[in-house]
Amino acid sequence: MDVHAEQTAVEIARQFERIDWVFIGTGTTGTFAGVSERLRLEFPNIKVVAVEPAGSITFGGESGRRNIPGIGTSVRPELADFANPDMIVTVNEEDTVASCLSFVRDYQLLVGGSTGAVLSAIRNTSSEFRAGDTVVAISPDLGDRYLDTIYNPEWVEENIRSKGQMPASGLAMPAAIDEPGQEVRLLRSATVRR
Repeated sequence: MDVHAEQTAVEIARQFERIDWVFIGTGTTGTFAGVSERLRLEFPNIKVVAVEPAGSITFGGESGRRNIPGIGTSVRPELADFANPDMIVTVNEEDTVASCLSFVRDYQLLVGGSTGAVLSAIRNTSSEFRAGDTVVAISPDLGDRYLDTIYNPEWVEENIRSKGQMPASGLAMPAAIDEPGQEVRLLRSATVRR
């Protein structure tokens, strides 16, 4: 938790003059607790959003099977006591996969399951953004570890599509990110302009 307050959040704060929203996927909640604590000091009006996969119990959700690793918990972590989200967005695995596929299609960048969940949460919340808002998403993983899962059509068919109603074409990124001149930054990964 402390390393994220002292390093991750400081690096994020250096990149932006203002942050209105930060979206963070939750697992052990160490990243969430550390980053949110520090960013609230730097940007008092920030809205800190915890992104939880359906089936995770970190913030009181109903326990369920999860196929995508790296995000969510089956046992509430002790660090969650230090997490104080302004909003919790629960994302199902169908939307997570669709967001990953959409991002690789639109930006030619493979992102992992945790990042896909965060991108989906942003899409689901984008109607609440005001013009000019700075929205930060923590992207903890790239897609190289997910080639046999999220990026494998057979695995998706067997483990994700069969559970729900995932559209075959995937989902589009939110208009707030897709406008010309908008910028998407994945710290330590890439910056792309539309």
